[in-house]
Amino acid sequence: MNIINLGILAHIDAGKTSVTENLLFASGATEKCGRVDNGDTITDSMDIEKRRGITVRASTTSIIWNGVKCNIIDTPGHMDFIAEVERTFKMLDGAVLILSAKEGIQAQTKLLFSTLQKLQIPTIIFINKIDRAGVNLERLYMDIKTNLSQDVLFMQTVVDGSVYPVCSQTYIKEEYKEFVCNHDDDILERYLADSEISPADYWNTIIALVAKAKVYPVLHGSA
Repeated sequence: MNIINLGILAHIDAGKTSVTENLLFASGATEKCGRVDNGDTITDSMDIEKRRGITVRASTTSIIWNGVKCNIIDTPGHMDFIAEVERTFKMLDGAVLILSAKEGIQAQTKLLFSTLQKLQIPTIIFINKIDRAGVNLERLYMDIKTNLSQDVLFMQTVVDGSVYPVCSQTYIKEEYKEFVCNHDDDILERYLADSEISPADYWNTIIALVAKAKVYPVLHGSA
């Protein structure tokens, strides 16, 4: 069985531990989804973590997904424990960087993403808490491109709180085709030669670019 180590990274109160709990529940690893407010999450097991509702030290739990064992490493979100976070980077095969939709990009977000880029760790950016009042996603998208990277691909659109894919194995928006061409020479050559390129071809190229940490997919949700 293949094994990957996936880091869950975020600024404080972005919902990092809640995302981990939802992954555990969705995979069938747990029978209920723990809540930070209730102090019954799997990864926050220390007394101080339960009392304060924050993660103090990195903790690991595992799920099985599509035949792959994924070790999920839940890291502290508070700047006081950044050394604990940096210690985990050396063991990561991939990462999920979580942003709170309302609070947006914080100083720690930039620090974490810069390190992920430097180490070329494949990273998914997850915009959490999209159901909160006062969320301005368009402004956040601009901030992501300005303060994190231009090499991001927004994989979904949000309409009235519901999330819809805009890029898949069977469909890809025209502007996304241009994005892929700008990041992959083989696809660009085929595009310029008017060769047939299927949505699956674009999709597989996106997956390869993400695996090489050349492109960062952006997803949405509420954990």
